[in-house]
Amino acid sequence: MHIAVCVKATSDRLPDPGPESEIGKEDALRMSDWDSVAMEAGLRLRDARGSGKVTIITAGPESWNCVLQRGMGMGADAALRVHHFPSMTGPGETAGALAFAIGSIQPDLVICGAMGEEGMQAAIGPMLAAACDLPFAAMVVAVDCRTNGICVSSEGSGGRRLRYSLPFPCLVTVQTGLYTPRYPKLSLMLKADQSVIPVMTPSMNEYPSASLQEISLPSPSRSVHFLTGDTRAKAASLKAILKERGWLAVSPARGDQ
Repeated sequence: MHIAVCVKATSDRLPDPGPESEIGKEDALRMSDWDSVAMEAGLRLRDARGSGKVTIITAGPESWNCVLQRGMGMGADAALRVHHFPSMTGPGETAGALAFAIGSIQPDLVICGAMGEEGMQAAIGPMLAAACDLPFAAMVVAVDCRTNGICVSSEGSGGRRLRYSLPFPCLVTVQTGLYTPRYPKLSLMLKADQSVIPVMTPSMNEYPSASLQEISLPSPSRSVHFLTGDTRAKAASLKAILKERGWLAVSPARGDQ
């Protein structure tokens, strides 16, 4: 089984490090928490099957090679970078850049972090699945690998857990609570530092298309009541609400309690 893990570089100093800024240097960049869990998920699935390959992929400038090297230090078998500048484009173009790389290696499973640490939009994973025409599940909190696919549990609205079975090839985005990422091994990091990471340089018109078509919001399941007025008026309103809903006991001897 061939597993591709898509990651990006993030910075604790700036929301989105630019390709030419001083903050874009390697010592200021790291792999995001969600992507680290995605990396760990790919490695565990490979190890559970006893064979396979994990390729770590990013779409970014040369300074982002550091996150690929960290992934190789964790145990990835190969790395691949698409030369791209996410800070100058939108999520659709970044998803298209990743889709270009996915199309070149044809993995059985693609794993992404559920969202990025900057905007927390959770857009890249679903848009990448659309660009690659792959079935996908988002916000995965449990995954079980089967012979011809995977079975996953995802976070649903209202705290529900949703179970899906996906055939290979497919894509999942994982939440941070799925696994605790391992630390890179020194021997693998030294080997990664000496490795030459392949780079793809497609033009943007070669990217598979991925664009936002519609945004829909779920129906509200709860309502919020704001108390207005001074403190006395707010207390009276709260008392009336509690009595109406049966949350305030009424004692004949002592009145409202």
